[in-house]
Amino acid sequence: MGNDASMETMLRFLREEARGCSTHCLAVDPEAIHQTYGVDTIRLNSRFRARLLFRLDKMLFRIPGGFVDLVRTIHEAQKFDLLVAPGTGLLDDFGSGPFNWPYTLLKWCVAARLSGAQIWLVSIGAGPIQNSLSRWMMKKAARLARYRSYRDRISLDFMKSIGFDTGQDAVYPDIVFKMETPPAVRLPSRDEETIVGVGVMGYKGWHAWEAGGTEIYASYLSRITSLIVWLLDNSYGVRLFTGARSDGETVEEIGRRLTAMRPGLNQRCIAVETASLLELVAQMSAVDVTVATRFHNVICSLKAGKPTISLGYARKNDVLMADFGLGEYCHRIEDFEVERLKVQIAGILENRLGISASIRSRLDELKAELERQDRYLVSEMLG
Repeated sequence: MGNDASMETMLRFLREEARGCSTHCLAVDPEAIHQTYGVDTIRLNSRFRARLLFRLDKMLFRIPGGFVDLVRTIHEAQKFDLLVAPGTGLLDDFGSGPFNWPYTLLKWCVAARLSGAQIWLVSIGAGPIQNSLSRWMMKKAARLARYRSYRDRISLDFMKSIGFDTGQDAVYPDIVFKMETPPAVRLPSRDEETIVGVGVMGYKGWHAWEAGGTEIYASYLSRITSLIVWLLDNSYGVRLFTGARSDGETVEEIGRRLTAMRPGLNQRCIAVETASLLELVAQMSAVDVTVATRFHNVICSLKAGKPTISLGYARKNDVLMADFGLGEYCHRIEDFEVERLKVQIAGILENRLGISASIRSRLDELKAELERQDRYLVSEMLG
């Protein structure tokens, strides 16, 4: 949802400021993006689909397929005057090898420059990049951009730390903070019932395929369920939020455990289904406090003006929370203490109006910063 929201925000900006332009989205799943957002699409990477060609390509270490994909990328890039990467953790290898995302990013940036297109990297996240070849590829890609801004200071500092010249770069907030806040929805609840939103995630470690992922997930699931049980026992209503389809299994497992542990209370724990970040913000606007894991769940809760507790898996969560004066409410997902969360939830609820007012004041400041970035892009880049 976070990536989709960044794309939607940039599409809206371009359609308003570059009227008449045609837009294409580079996508892993072009059909789904076109169907959902009505934008023309280009497949991010192409491979042989016919079974025989696929097997032959695999036998030849995917070299023929890679060459065909590169030629196709250069051809498609001829359509571009501008290639934009809006938001997301763009300069992060996510623990993958150099010929996964790092190569894909470099490939498209080189192809765009060969076609004479500008490249913008707008309010992006950076780091970590573990592999040395991945770092080289991503630094090369970033150098090809005419405009670069980062969504937080740690991203800019990371690029500095790996020897990248950031002298001409800027720091602006995540562009999702530009999205208009929709009106709050009405949640089914008892009269005067306090509602706690819990954003869950199918978290199995930053590198989910490594040893220990199953144990990490089991520990997280046990502790988050324990928190939910305590909330229900103390007459709070609970709303479960997600940020990706993969989180659905976590919601289902929590439901099964609640049915076994608190069969008379589980109907007060409701899983909220949302199809977009805007819908998620609207749903979060109706709770009293949020405990969230995914980065863009934290963003949505803050954007809704809600007191927020972060169960983070990366420094970006902590930096964002500190920016809103909520640094004391940051926890690491792999070792958060349920008892401490209970104390913090009770304390927040006593002062939630004051906390919410402070959050809304900071939101106004972030929106003003992003409007300043927009004015620069229009006058200096599009102009």
